[in-house]
Amino acid sequence: MKRTLFVLLVWASAGAGTVMGSVLGSRGGQRWLFAGAIIGGALAIILATRFAARLGLIARRRLRASTIGGLVGFAVALPLAVTNLHTPVVPVLSTSLIALGALLGDFHFDGRENFRLQTEVIMRTHSQVAIAGFVLILPALVLVSSGLLGLDPPAALVHPVLVMGGLLLAFALNAW
Repeated sequence: MKRTLFVLLVWASAGAGTVMGSVLGSRGGQRWLFAGAIIGGALAIILATRFAARLGLIARRRLRASTIGGLVGFAVALPLAVTNLHTPVVPVLSTSLIALGALLGDFHFDGRENFRLQTEVIMRTHSQVAIAGFVLILPALVLVSSGLLGLDPPAALVHPVLVMGGLLLAFALNAW
């Protein structure tokens, strides 16, 4: 829940800061409009990550990494938003790259050792799930492959309960 609130906070703040900066800069012409958007968005990211740390949504030791990640996401989102100003959807959705960058900064710079240990545990669990999923889809894979190759499928694997049940169980396992 904290990560969701963090993402929403950075996303909304960056979007609002960018819009407010561009509105303030628009009085000086198009060049100042873009400069105002960049300055407003960058300041909003910095303030949002600091506010998130103050609220306890992220750890204080990861504040710098989250801020840098958000600013990198902002640098990626800027060209997308500027080249697609004719549609309102792309500029709004490009701000999600800012929140994604801040979240990745929070994840990645959690500490190398802690990150490595968490990754090993997750990978061990994921590999077990992957093996179980492969075993469950094996009847459907054999059935489709034998049909494509023009071979008769093994009679034991043709039963619909085995094929469809395996696919549904594999889907449920991966969705979980």
